[in-house]
Amino acid sequence: MKLPGLARRSPLLAYGVTALSLAGAFANVWVLHTTGPVASFMLAVILSAWIGGTLPGTIAVGVSAMALTGYFLPGFLSSADGGEFPRIAYFLLISSFIVWVIDSERRSAQSLRRMGDELARRNEALRIENIEGKALEDLLRRSESELRQVIDTIPTMAWSLLPDGRLEFLNRRWLDYTGMSLEDAVTGSNDTIHPDDRPAVIEHWQRIMASGETYDVEMRLRRADGEFRWFLVRTVPLRDEGGRIVRWYGTSIDIEDRMRADGERRRAEQALRESAARLQQLSRRLIEVQEQERRHLARELHDEFGQLIAGIRLRLHVAKGRAGEAARAELEESISLLEHAGEQIRSLVLELRPTLLETSGLEGTLHWLARQHQKQSGLAIHFAGQLGEVSGELATTCFRVAQEALTNIVQHGGARTVWIELGQNERSMQLEVRDDGVGFDVAATLARAAGRGHVGLLGMRERVEILGGSLQVESSVGAGTRIRVELPLARVGARPPELA
Repeated sequence: MKLPGLARRSPLLAYGVTALSLAGAFANVWVLHTTGPVASFMLAVILSAWIGGTLPGTIAVGVSAMALTGYFLPGFLSSADGGEFPRIAYFLLISSFIVWVIDSERRSAQSLRRMGDELARRNEALRIENIEGKALEDLLRRSESELRQVIDTIPTMAWSLLPDGRLEFLNRRWLDYTGMSLEDAVTGSNDTIHPDDRPAVIEHWQRIMASGETYDVEMRLRRADGEFRWFLVRTVPLRDEGGRIVRWYGTSIDIEDRMRADGERRRAEQALRESAARLQQLSRRLIEVQEQERRHLARELHDEFGQLIAGIRLRLHVAKGRAGEAARAELEESISLLEHAGEQIRSLVLELRPTLLETSGLEGTLHWLARQHQKQSGLAIHFAGQLGEVSGELATTCFRVAQEALTNIVQHGGARTVWIELGQNERSMQLEVRDDGVGFDVAATLARAAGRGHVGLLGMRERVEILGGSLQVESSVGAGTRIRVELPLARVGARPPELA
């Protein structure tokens, strides 16, 4: 069975065997004068086909047929019935059949050999696969063991559920915390939930099971000693390529300390809000008291000093009629000074008690305030904008802000021109006062004012913020100052401080 393979690998040997076989047949027939020439050439064909293969065997058949034809040719030509022809034909038929049989056997042997080789390779591959499979199983077992150790060691409670929600696994942390065994937990894991939390938790879990979403809820879980602690419980689904849930994985994170800290923070924030509300009420009350004191002082100036000045003027006019020409000029000057003092007192009374807000509204009162400061300081004050009806509280606040801003401009601003603008929309009203003065560092000024107890800008901002508004101050050295106030109109119904 190995000779055909050898011939296949060595063509020289294949054709050499054919040549030697045919030479032996020729020698046996013509040199040794054998009486069986057909047998000699048939042997040569068999050797050539068996060792050399199909092509050498076919060559041997052809050469042998020609040799036998030459051998039998004299008898064939002298015979009347051509008796040698069938012998040659039989030789060709039988030798060709032998070559075909040998070739078929050879191909079958090669096929079997290939199948054997393939089987051997597959056996080797299976052997290697078995070895690798065993190694992989060992690795998986080690990995599973290590993973189980990791899951049992992580500082949180973890578990897994089957797609229908049935408990599959609980890590050591969960079992140690609850003091339950896995068998007890399978049938009574919900018993660890605080009774007050249990109905809502179960209802929420049933909704999550139906929707396949992530489960995230805070609940109280019972510890082995009976104490309940707050946990953040989170469960997420694991899906296959088709989107079907194959498992649920969950964790429980202890948030008891955080909940306590949050509770303390919320209580502190609530206390801070209550303190801020009380402080705002006190600030608002203080502003009301200030307005009351302003009204009281204005009333005193108007009633006491106004009547006193009026009486002095009357007596001076009487004295003027009785005195001589020498005293008349002095009396006229005294009357003029008293009239100027009266005007100053009236202006001061109006600033302390802006009754114009009740009769002329905020827009008219700001016009009057601008004219007064323009007359007293020589500033060029431009007024623009219109305003609808606003509450007395908003009007008083805007008046005080504009009053304080103009006073600061006159005293510290070094400005030549001032612009006052009013605006209003559906939600709020706006007041803007800006100048072209020397400007200042806003942050530094506010810090100094807070440290020294100066309440100019701080008082303006506090008044505005009490009403839910905002005050912005924009300024820089050499670039003037802009003060913008925005107050919500929603507070129109709030109780304003009384003006009279």
